[in-house]
Amino acid sequence: MFVSTIVFLFILCINITFDMLSKKTYQCYTKSNQRIKIISLLSLHHIVNIFINFGWLFYSPIILVLYIISIPVMYIHWYLNNNTCKITADMNKICGWGENTYFNDMFNMLGFKKYENWDKIYHNVFIGLGISIAIYKLTH
Repeated sequence: MFVSTIVFLFILCINITFDMLSKKTYQCYTKSNQRIKIISLLSLHHIVNIFINFGWLFYSPIILVLYIISIPVMYIHWYLNNNTCKITADMNKICGWGENTYFNDMFNMLGFKKYENWDKIYHNVFIGLGISIAIYKLTH
């Protein structure tokens, strides 16, 4: 449990740091009078995003069950919000970015989101593998 928590926190800190230092987020933050809200939304978004993508790293049955439950909750949330994350929409509004601006998660920072099938296929396969690993851990 300790190692997975350290890995999770490391990935989280790297993501938040790189996002805050990215040109568009840094400009939004420095020009805004809503800095606390920006930091809060950004941190929450990265926590949820890292958990959705890497929650399978944990060994705690409670965390693995929460991870498995969080995946359909995320997809339902997107479906009910016209394929958009509410936190992304809020950040885009605060910063004056276009509605189609992606959340600057690690996959966007690494350039994966530029691929046409990233959201449609590859990310879903990645999530499916994570769920499979979590189920395996719960059953063995």
